[in-house]
Amino acid sequence: MSGTIVALLLMQAIELGSGDGQAKALVMADQARDVAMARQAGATVDVFTARADLNGDGAKEIVAQISSGFLCPGAGGCPLLIYKAEGARFSRVGQFMGDGVDLLPTRTSGWRDLNLVDQRGTARLRWNGKAYVAGR
Repeated sequence: MSGTIVALLLMQAIELGSGDGQAKALVMADQARDVAMARQAGATVDVFTARADLNGDGAKEIVAQISSGFLCPGAGGCPLLIYKAEGARFSRVGQFMGDGVDLLPTRTSGWRDLNLVDQRGTARLRWNGKAYVAGR
């Protein structure tokens, strides 16, 4: 129990912003089908991103959230995406629905654990060797 309390106290919020044009373009291209459907329905689509070194290799991964009335189903939150840095390229290694995400001080297989926040509470996202997976 005390380990859980310490981990929660050491969480670091990932502050998502709209200033990283390269990261935003990556997300818009990766999610082109959903973005097109939202726009056809007359909804606006915003992308907020942050970069953080999640695996300790010195390269910063991208954490992104798409905000759109069409793509955010009420209490389910909005699409949250995680992209792994691979040289100059990125590959998606996580896709969830939520309201925000925090960095935890713990690691699984060398990758930072994440705390996904949504209307139902929180879920810990852990690296399984290929991607992030959720567990409540």
